[in-house]
Amino acid sequence: MKRRNKIAAALLFAASIPAVSTWAQNSLRSAYFLEGYTYRHQMNPAFASERNYVGMPVLGNFNIGLQSNIGVSNFLYKLPNGDLTTFLNGSVSSGEFLDGLKNRNRLNLDVDMNIISFGFHKWGGFNTFDLSIKSGTRANLPKDLFEFAKVGMQGGHSEYNLEDMGMYSNSYAEIALGHSRKIMDKLTVGAKVKFLLGIYNADFHINDMKLVMSDDKWLVSGDGEFSTAGIVDIPTKLKTKDVTDDYGNIHQETEEELDFDNIGTGDAIGGFGMAFDFGATYQLREDLELSMAVLDLGWISYKNAVQSAMAMEPWEFDGFHDIPFDSDKAAPGMSIEDQIDNLTDDPGRLISNESTG
Repeated sequence: MKRRNKIAAALLFAASIPAVSTWAQNSLRSAYFLEGYTYRHQMNPAFASERNYVGMPVLGNFNIGLQSNIGVSNFLYKLPNGDLTTFLNGSVSSGEFLDGLKNRNRLNLDVDMNIISFGFHKWGGFNTFDLSIKSGTRANLPKDLFEFAKVGMQGGHSEYNLEDMGMYSNSYAEIALGHSRKIMDKLTVGAKVKFLLGIYNADFHINDMKLVMSDDKWLVSGDGEFSTAGIVDIPTKLKTKDVTDDYGNIHQETEEELDFDNIGTGDAIGGFGMAFDFGATYQLREDLELSMAVLDLGWISYKNAVQSAMAMEPWEFDGFHDIPFDSDKAAPGMSIEDQIDNLTDDPGRLISNESTG
């Protein structure tokens, strides 16, 4: 068979709702140019396999993709004796570690696992069926976050500003039906319809967070949003707090906040949606084929989503107080166990519930 030079003009469009993205297209890109690659139709539905096929569950098509603007060498360092250590080791200077980071450090992780797939020639063209599980996670971590982890407090007072920090994760099952056929001697077109079953969706974004550290206390304040839906169920609980009005009068108000202590299991299928792929190939010359595709044009809508925002008042930690020698004789809420529990629970109260739907 003659070697063919391909020009791939793949136009990858994602929906305005980020539940469906180009995660499904993170298969091995080099395989796009291999005529014998069975799953080329996932990158352009106009591509047809030369023969019928049945894919083995999981092993038939399993892809993991990791993309980042930083590498493992930014976090692992070699000691003089040849052993490896992390950036937290005192032998690694803060300057050496921080100089290798970006102001915005990005990490993308994608998993595409095939469950059932097959393709066959029938009805005047080539037909495909795929059942797969797809997952994608996006993280954006500012440099100050790693500086806080490495340096901590210096000189009795330190401030860190964490801006534009967030993480987005989405997992869903996809049932895809595709068909491609020649409509002219040199022109082949294809289309695919996808039924999407949402498993889990979470979006956590901090617009601005300030961390102030001093010898006597820590203060954390910020502005951000958090939403979650799907198989992980984060319930809400009521919180009562004292509020002072403009006249100095104190009254109590009740608001909802997320209850991270009682995270449970929600619906296995928490959302539904659809997506479409369209593609075409044109044999311009014997050794030149043009290809174009529009992929993942669609959406997923989740039910029972929880949306929350960071509370306006800052969280303050000023140490442990009045810890008795005998914890069994401690006043209510003052034992070391109670105070440690409060230390782990209080930061979660920065996030208050806005609405569910």
